[in-house]
Amino acid sequence: RKPKIIGDAVDDTLVELLKVDKKSFSGDTILVRDIIVKYILRGVLRYDENRSGFTIHGLEDDVDCSYLISGGRRVSLSGRADRIDIRPDGTLQIIDYKSGNTPHLKFNGMDNLFNGAPHERISNIFQTLLYSMMLHKRDGSEAMPSLYFASKMLSDDYSPTILNTATGEVVERYSDFADEFEAELSST
Repeated sequence: RKPKIIGDAVDDTLVELLKVDKKSFSGDTILVRDIIVKYILRGVLRYDENRSGFTIHGLEDDVDCSYLISGGRRVSLSGRADRIDIRPDGTLQIIDYKSGNTPHLKFNGMDNLFNGAPHERISNIFQTLLYSMMLHKRDGSEAMPSLYFASKMLSDDYSPTILNTATGEVVERYSDFADEFEAELSST
């Protein structure tokens, strides 16, 4: 039953995006559709089914905040979070979906995330940390940034958690990294 529901939802989305009837899908569209369905069923859903007690709080949610920078000036920050879950402990989990084949789930300290060599300034990690910060500033919410790399979620040992290799810490709570992240953000 799940494969049919997921397949129908993907078909409906493709019809809407491509502005064609399902019967008009090209061979390439059918191939892409089948890959999307596979990643949803054998990746994201399988992973989510093994987690317990979470609730999907939002999809494609706008996140924003007013942020104080040097000289007492304020800037408006905003973005769109792919997904926000509420974890069993009440904290949020910010999830960003990625389609690349090389998961970037590790960074070598905040200084390198902001100022390091290009391969150390990992935009995926920065983005989820920034969204976590915005929710923390705006609502006082505690959040865990996570990255769902669809192609890697097919693996049994996949984890969407982010690791700071400089300290060996997994980023489970934004507040544990807030001071350092915001100091780097402000100086940038």
